[in-house]
Amino acid sequence: MNDPLMIVIFIGVLYFGGIIHEIGHGLAALRCGDDTAKLMGRITLNPIAHFDPIMSFIVPIIMLIVVKIPFGGMKPVPVNPYNFDNFNDWKAFRRADIFVSIAGPAAQILFATVVLVIFLLLSPFITPNSYAFYLFFYGFLINIFIAFFNLIPIPPLDGSHVFKYLLATENRVVYEKLGRQFGFMFLIAFVVLGGVNILNPIFNVFLRLFIWTYSHISLSAILS
Repeated sequence: MNDPLMIVIFIGVLYFGGIIHEIGHGLAALRCGDDTAKLMGRITLNPIAHFDPIMSFIVPIIMLIVVKIPFGGMKPVPVNPYNFDNFNDWKAFRRADIFVSIAGPAAQILFATVVLVIFLLLSPFITPNSYAFYLFFYGFLINIFIAFFNLIPIPPLDGSHVFKYLLATENRVVYEKLGRQFGFMFLIAFVVLGGVNILNPIFNVFLRLFIWTYSHISLSAILS
């Protein structure tokens, strides 16, 4: 990462992945009857609409300086669950809430898949270790990593919105209260203490997948 252009590519892919993530939430909420994100102009690829001065700029810089980890986030897409279809139906509401929550990570996994397919098709024109190569390399792996990271059940990550429904009502109330009060501190501590290393096995699987597909079923491999 001593190459300035490589840093730009890395940050650009990281930021664009976050945009895809937030759009996923917004589209899922719209599908469930809540048009808040649409009305506020958040279902867009415009990076300005998703930029948060603190989470998208200040926090990543501080984390990068202190613990060498570019941790941050985008401006959360506004979701009003009171607008969900069949709001008074508990089971329907629970399905909608889970659907909207996992839509962000799902959108990034889908996007990563599209990136991989395009890379395999364009592989004859991409030199290994070139900037174009790393654009696709990071585009695939960063989106996969962020998607699975967001599924960790620590508030305010998306996984917490799924995990809470596995708890009994009284435990869910306590879990949500703790999440609102201390969730972000728990999350920072989790990252600083190396908790993200639990994702290494998943990351390594997709890293090997990228290498294997490039070596065996890319258009470049087929033509060689």
